[in-house]
Amino acid sequence: FVLGSSACLSVAFAAGAIHDGEMPGLTRVSQMAVLHDENRPLYRSLMLALDKVGGSLVVETGVTDSALTLVAPAPEFDDLAAKLVRAVLVPNVESINMPAAKARAISERNDANTDQAALLLASKAFDDSRYANPPLGRRDVIQILQRSDLKKHFAGPLAPANATVVVTGRFDRARFRSLLRGISGGLDQPTLRPSTPIAGAHPVPSLINMSLVAFPVTLQGPEDVAKLWMSAKLVEEHLFAEFRARGIAYQVSSGPQHHRWLDFLLVTVPFGEEAPDAPEALITREIEALFEDGLDDRTVGRNRRAVLESLAEIDQNPFLLAQALGGAKDVETAGVLVAKAVMSLTTEQLVRFAEDHLQARMALELNFQVGEAHP
Repeated sequence: FVLGSSACLSVAFAAGAIHDGEMPGLTRVSQMAVLHDENRPLYRSLMLALDKVGGSLVVETGVTDSALTLVAPAPEFDDLAAKLVRAVLVPNVESINMPAAKARAISERNDANTDQAALLLASKAFDDSRYANPPLGRRDVIQILQRSDLKKHFAGPLAPANATVVVTGRFDRARFRSLLRGISGGLDQPTLRPSTPIAGAHPVPSLINMSLVAFPVTLQGPEDVAKLWMSAKLVEEHLFAEFRARGIAYQVSSGPQHHRWLDFLLVTVPFGEEAPDAPEALITREIEALFEDGLDDRTVGRNRRAVLESLAEIDQNPFLLAQALGGAKDVETAGVLVAKAVMSLTTEQLVRFAEDHLQARMALELNFQVGEAHP
């Protein structure tokens, strides 16, 4: 179906693997639980309905966040989305099919020992499910989880007070406004952002050679978001041209990433089998050189147009817009205000942003190395 005739619902929480504490897998089981209610078997009916109309339901359990995202054609969207909202925000713990929820969580768990910050970066860089959506958990812990454990989790990190609900596209606004106003509960829990520097290098066994470099940033408003977008585009263009000319890499990805736990600029470069020595150091040196050597107006203008095109694409796609808004914390990461800020940015502002955030000493580096194991 075409984008203009569809809608998207995202129900996101700032709760992921790092919030499971001594019960790894609790968040994933809780997500499965709301779909496996014995009194309202939502999962089967929802998936059958979505399959019939060409819609989709994605359940994400990340390192720091979790979300359920539904996309459907506008005629069917309102009823399906309303059912999902009630199931997620008003769960009936007593009627949860615990064996079914546990079985789903166990079958999809990822026993990884990688650093949490490293997993967060990997989850943003790869579509491969081993990296993109690592629902961490332990079989032995999941098997002994009790209803009381889920009940406490639903009253805390997964309570309505901690949910971010985003609805985009064509939908009945009055209906959802009324629905959401009638749902409440729990206490708003502050998002714990890193209190200590996370810069450093991490080797990660992998099936491919890949270098990731992330620069954490603090966003205060749309102007900072605009600087992040522009810097990412400039970095991507520069690294692609430099590495291709040297014959060491033919693909570069650079973009802004927004999480309640951390905002960062992420650079991903697959160097292949003949990777240069210290590839992450090479990436950071090239980024510093880009801004130190000066940016010409033509380069800035070309990348400004590219950023505006990307923002327009997000604004016109219900799924992309829901993802952009649902992953942010207190700052608008897409929309008109960000686009206006992009239009007014100066070269001097971009250089200062790079001096404050895009330095080698601030970078978190991951070197995915070919080996027998992977996260």
